[in-house]
Amino acid sequence: MSGADGLRRSHRDEDAAVVREAVGEGPAEIRGDRGGQAGARRHGVHRGAVRAGPEDGAAGPGGTGNGGRPGSRAGQEKKAGAGKRRLNGVRGWKGTSSSCWRSSRRAIRCGKVVLWTNLSRREISRRLAEMGSPASRHTVRKLMRRHGLGQRKARKKKSLGAHPDRDAQFRNIAKLKAGYLAAGDPVLSIDTKKKELIGNFAREGHTHTQVPVDVLDHDFPSAGEGKLIPHGIYDLARNEGHIYPDTRHDTSEFCCDSIAHWWERHGRRNYPGRRRLLLLCDGGGSNASNRHVFKDALQWLADRLGIEIRVAHYPPYCSKHNPIEHRLFPHITRACQGVVFHSVAIARQFMARAKTSKGLRVTVDILAGTYATGKKCSADFLETMRIVFDDFLPRWNYRAIPMAI
Repeated sequence: MSGADGLRRSHRDEDAAVVREAVGEGPAEIRGDRGGQAGARRHGVHRGAVRAGPEDGAAGPGGTGNGGRPGSRAGQEKKAGAGKRRLNGVRGWKGTSSSCWRSSRRAIRCGKVVLWTNLSRREISRRLAEMGSPASRHTVRKLMRRHGLGQRKARKKKSLGAHPDRDAQFRNIAKLKAGYLAAGDPVLSIDTKKKELIGNFAREGHTHTQVPVDVLDHDFPSAGEGKLIPHGIYDLARNEGHIYPDTRHDTSEFCCDSIAHWWERHGRRNYPGRRRLLLLCDGGGSNASNRHVFKDALQWLADRLGIEIRVAHYPPYCSKHNPIEHRLFPHITRACQGVVFHSVAIARQFMARAKTSKGLRVTVDILAGTYATGKKCSADFLETMRIVFDDFLPRWNYRAIPMAI
């Protein structure tokens, strides 16, 4: 051993003796104790002496051979039972934890009993402590995982009801769609997207900015400049979306004006010589299947365009199966997430940016018409209309025949 090593070992032995004298305990008892470290500071010795003790400077019985370096544990043997506490070793946890949320049990329809709770981990920890089995919220997390309790949110999976003709109408729509696409005729899916407030209002989503974005703390429509009603048209064959935002009302006249604008700007050019059109839509809103005002506007549209317009409505509670709902609207939402619609021009700019890797293209045009609610069809509409209803499910399938044919 060199002279320097011997001198360092001698200093460590002296430091450990001072600590022992200060705290009145052996090295095994004071190891890791805050009081011992405080004593080391008072007596001006290194805190490593508190951790190691005089015998730990050299290898041998009780020694580590690590030179007494602070925090070094090379050569130490782990004591039996040391480390993190296992859940199995805590007496009474299994019964206590079960009784903790016993009141939250419920039976589902299939007869299976499941556990659930809306308590936070901290609240469960307090309840366990009151029952005599204290546990931290981190231990509660492991305990909940053992019981199969995971954090979940409600899923909208159960339908309100199944119409008896649901499957038959879906098969009919599939047959019509395949026939029109095979013949090269246009197939359009139409619907109105969620209404948006125009003004300094918060919207869902995040943006990457250098400064915070401050908006109004209340979404009162009176504090803005109106609302935006985006009516959408999706061309199935060409994978193209067309949005027609309006700030007035979502009416049947507005819906048919959007289709007329699409035909005059895009349809006539993309489908030259075609004399028929298939519309896929749900059964409510501005294109409701049970409203005569929509059929009246549809008849006016067929006369204006000079083509036959066939309509196929989706059954009740099935609007999510409308192609526009999952081929266009989600991408519009993604393109506009987190963007504050201060004006219609800003909304139009970001909606037009929507695209996908499959080649979706979106156009946005603002119509100049004025649309009022409360409009009614003519008194003799039912006698003079040229709406031809199909023999198969006529309430959902019909055609508007133009006067020229």
